[in-house]
Amino acid sequence: MKVYYVINKYDGCYYVRCLLPQRHNGWRGDLMTMYDQPRDKQESAIECINSDVVVFHRPDSKERIESMKLLKQMGKIVVFDNDDTYKVNADMQRAGVDFNETAKWIDEAIKEADLVTCSTEFLAKEYRELHDNVIVMPNCVDSFDWPEPLRNETEKIRVGIVGSTTFNDDSLPAEELLKELSADDRFQLVMFGTPSRKVSSSDQKKHYKKDIAFWEQFNVEWHNFVPMFNYFDALNELKLDVMLIPRRDNYFNRCKSNIKWLEASMLEIPVIAQDFEDSPYKTIQHGKTGWLTSDWKVKDLMLNRKALREAGKNAKEYILKNYDITKKAHLYDEVYQKLCKSKTKS
Repeated sequence: MKVYYVINKYDGCYYVRCLLPQRHNGWRGDLMTMYDQPRDKQESAIECINSDVVVFHRPDSKERIESMKLLKQMGKIVVFDNDDTYKVNADMQRAGVDFNETAKWIDEAIKEADLVTCSTEFLAKEYRELHDNVIVMPNCVDSFDWPEPLRNETEKIRVGIVGSTTFNDDSLPAEELLKELSADDRFQLVMFGTPSRKVSSSDQKKHYKKDIAFWEQFNVEWHNFVPMFNYFDALNELKLDVMLIPRRDNYFNRCKSNIKWLEASMLEIPVIAQDFEDSPYKTIQHGKTGWLTSDWKVKDLMLNRKALREAGKNAKEYILKNYDITKKAHLYDEVYQKLCKSKTKS
């Protein structure tokens, strides 16, 4: 069975959802290693034609839907995969993204696919309204890609806020805590993600004006996001003592996965995450592999470096036991093999 993965864009989602299962099953894709440039369209098309199963990661354009249809006409099995939702959410904005448009194409792609895979049961509920063959394939890690954790040897506790939680008002639940930490010389806030202070286009300035203003009220060490192939080292070099993951309780955040906890844990960075119904961070064992909070009264906890380091070590051990791609890659092979056999019989 030949499987090929079609890229949307090279980001953390593609790395987890496509590159890892591809790597550990000996399959091919638009991106073969973390350091490659994606294949050009003609080469990708030839690879798809020569494959039995073609997996489209987040196909959100008319061009991709047409490709899915053509491949199905050739007898190929087409799989849709995604890590979060594109459903229109008044709370969610991203520069350059029209959520009405992308959600429309996502829905079309789901209907066209032979199989739909996603990262959480909550997201699967959305997709099962459009398709009767939806399977949850959890995100995993590959220890091969992660460097040895670096330690903060300074007196200040380095508190990280990383990724998409840095915009769209997701840090509002922890605003009072952030103000306290910003004014306390025992802590250093470290922001690593979007938005960048140096956004240049008018579209970006419009989208991120409120977010930039929010972060500029604090004493924060500001780091812009880096390309995916630099991400693991860049996160490690921040030498965080703890990572905060505040989230507003909305539909978009309930559809997200626990990927930031997986990443932090691989560097033994303990996580304090937002607790709400259907929170993706319910996988955290409170007090052992991290902490869940709804009120963000956790300042005293963050002063206990011994407890932080113990939780970070516990989390990494737990992640490697339960989310290691070397132990999970066979699940993808089994799902696709089953799909091929069922289609052959029909």
